[in-house]
Amino acid sequence: SATASTSTRPTALAARGPTGNAEGYILRNGDGLANCHVKLVRMVEAETLMGLLKVFKAGTEFDAVTDEKGKYRFQKVPVGSYKLKWQLPEDSGWIRRLRYKPDVTIALGKTHQLKAIETSRRPVPR
Repeated sequence: SATASTSTRPTALAARGPTGNAEGYILRNGDGLANCHVKLVRMVEAETLMGLLKVFKAGTEFDAVTDEKGKYRFQKVPVGSYKLKWQLPEDSGWIRRLRYKPDVTIALGKTHQLKAIETSRRPVPR
């Protein structure tokens, strides 16, 4: 799978053809959460079941890491529909929204602001 740079520089692979951008925040209790890994996963339309049901499969993935304010950016991503998934700094598993629809559809030359992801955790008692 293709991997975009963790900074804001795209790889040569990511920059081919029409592209757009996406950005957003990962928060914990309202504050930006640094060092979260974030992926945009291309939703590719696969076979339909007797022409009645669209089936999507995962395609190319693009990676980013949140900065000290919890912000992530994907630049020069090929136009299309994508799911977003994220990994918290202290966890090894990936999290995503449980819905079938894309989280974002990248359009030519546009920067899409994604809804902030709140990852509130209860404070650990001391």
